[in-house]
Amino acid sequence: MAPSASLSLITLHLLRDGQPGVAVAGTPVADGGDGLAGRPRELLAYLALQRGRPVPRDRILEALWPDNDPAKSISSFHKALHLLRKGLAAQAASPPGLTIITERQGEYLLVPETVWVDALAFEEALDEAAQCQQAGETDRQGALLRRALDLHGGELLGDQVPDWAADERRRLHDRYLGALRALSTWYEAQGDLAEALALAVRLADEDPLTEAHHRRVMRLLGQSGDREAVRRRYALVCDILRTELHTAPSTQTQAMHARYMEQEEAVS
Repeated sequence: MAPSASLSLITLHLLRDGQPGVAVAGTPVADGGDGLAGRPRELLAYLALQRGRPVPRDRILEALWPDNDPAKSISSFHKALHLLRKGLAAQAASPPGLTIITERQGEYLLVPETVWVDALAFEEALDEAAQCQQAGETDRQGALLRRALDLHGGELLGDQVPDWAADERRRLHDRYLGALRALSTWYEAQGDLAEALALAVRLADEDPLTEAHHRRVMRLLGQSGDREAVRRRYALVCDILRTELHTAPSTQTQAMHARYMEQEEAVS
């Protein structure tokens, strides 16, 4: 289990808009402050996302300095590492002898006990929520899903994601969409259609080209009896698909819309 944010020497907020957030010993570090800007901050994020696994230097060079010649890459790495260590030491009133970044046989490790990372806590909450679902611990599952969504403040590494983080960014985004879907389903099972619908709308807004999300919204609107809202959502789906994909809704989506409209006519 990852250390808590309150007990960790370093706190990293990587799931947010803008630049990654760094706090050392509880004090936020501005981008550009104390050597924790640019490449040193990117190196810190890269090591943090290795989940406590040591990383060979060559892999770090390939990720952060892929276009440099080997000698220049090595020089740039050692400069960034020096500035990072210096910046962390300047910020942290750490106990004597505490090492934050270790090196052994050419592999580098950000010591897990010294750092809390929102992206890792986000995934830990989702993994535990899945275990609770299997164990039938419904209340705990809902609490963990809410915690995961609270931790997700934006896309991984914000506005300017480096190439090395692109796949991880997509993977975490998919897990975020899954969390929205899971919590919407959880609230629906608890009979809270309003919360289930709010999360379903949020999911559809985040991933508007996936029709299944819009059908979830339509179904929950239909269950609440708001067939006019079903009509508006269907019109929105038609517009999105026509504009973005030059196509019409699937037969499944069309059939759902038609079914609710027939129910409305029967009632009237």
